[in-house]
Amino acid sequence: MGRLGNVLFQYAAMYCIAKRNNLTPLFSDPMELKNVENPGTLVNYSVYLSKKSRTQLLRERFCCSYDNRFESLPNDHNYSIYGYFQSWRYFEPCKAEVLEIFKFKKKYVEEANTIIGDLRKQLPNKVLVGVHIRMEDHTSERATRNGKQIAPPEYFIRAMTYFKNRFHDVRFVVITSSQEWWLSNVTRSDDVVFHNRTQPAVDMEILSRLDHIIVSVGTFGWWAAYMNNGVVVIFNDCFKPGSPYGNQFLHNSTDYFYPGWLRM
Repeated sequence: MGRLGNVLFQYAAMYCIAKRNNLTPLFSDPMELKNVENPGTLVNYSVYLSKKSRTQLLRERFCCSYDNRFESLPNDHNYSIYGYFQSWRYFEPCKAEVLEIFKFKKKYVEEANTIIGDLRKQLPNKVLVGVHIRMEDHTSERATRNGKQIAPPEYFIRAMTYFKNRFHDVRFVVITSSQEWWLSNVTRSDDVVFHNRTQPAVDMEILSRLDHIIVSVGTFGWWAAYMNNGVVVIFNDCFKPGSPYGNQFLHNSTDYFYPGWLRM
């Protein structure tokens, strides 16, 4: 379900749930992982299911919180798991394997290499902080009614100030299709450069390899942050408390936000 960020959550959770329970991970449609170099062994779904007589359907309880029912599954039959599985806790035991699987195809990496190389030449000896802005579908009437919230201009200003106070000679690389929104609402400062969105895999590769990252909302930015080895600042108020969407986040959202990330 969904686009790249959602699919990465679903595959990572499914893969590690299977590994932890001595089961075989199956992804029914390999096209959902068309951007990655090595999605693992994709067994013929229908043929494999016919080898065992019973399949149990398991649905997650909450989209953005951990469900411990998946920790211990008897391996004497099949399971079809359904949900978004947006918690790092599902796949943290398999983190190294998951990140290896999610290496993007060579053509996307090479395109990202060119863009990053050009940025380093234009901005030598600068600390490059990626900034991802997600608005589009989070501003629809349905999303608002459900309780989704976008990061306001003040969040980006606070996050940028944090990095400028912590590091010397910082430049911000903003990846967005909403450049005019940024210029009108956030800043026209000359310490910002823009990169127009291209292929999702290329954009995620760029964000993951810059020195640090500022994330707004959404699963795309979440995965770029998870793949990034630097400091991560993420928008904390992505939902309205008490809303249908907000009720999906339990335990002070610690199942969703990765340990060590700075929530603002």
